[in-house]
Amino acid sequence: MRETKYITVTYEGVVIVYDEVQNKWQFELRNRGRAADSLALAKAIIDKPVKDKKASDFQPFEAWHFNRFSGVESTPKVKVNLIAVPSAYDGGRVYYWISNNGTRSKVSGDSLYPCNEHNDPLVAAISVNREQCRVLQKELSALAEKLTTAKNSSCELGE
Repeated sequence: MRETKYITVTYEGVVIVYDEVQNKWQFELRNRGRAADSLALAKAIIDKPVKDKKASDFQPFEAWHFNRFSGVESTPKVKVNLIAVPSAYDGGRVYYWISNNGTRSKVSGDSLYPCNEHNDPLVAAISVNREQCRVLQKELSALAEKLTTAKNSSCELGE
């Protein structure tokens, strides 16, 4: 049985160990296990400066959450908090995280309409039209209730 020998190097305070079985130089950097194909690559990874997390250019905004195709009867105003990672399986559609009445959900950007001078009056008009539709639907239902069916009619067919 062959005895495994490890080569250990300390560079910039990081212990780098050569693993003969995997043929890799392994080390821990910023609390993450790393591996490199050569000692030079391991040192280059250690020397590479830490990238600062880029501050997001995304600014939260208020929007109307409205899906024209679902038949939803309300158009709530929501807070759009964060853009989500676009889905490769959904044609690259963009999703957002929204807050509404203390609940968070992920919705498609296709159903969000920013609150602004253009959209606000249109949403108000949609709400008025929805109410008019409700009133007309009640009137239609009341009229339909008054109709008599052929089986309840006193007239006979063919006369």
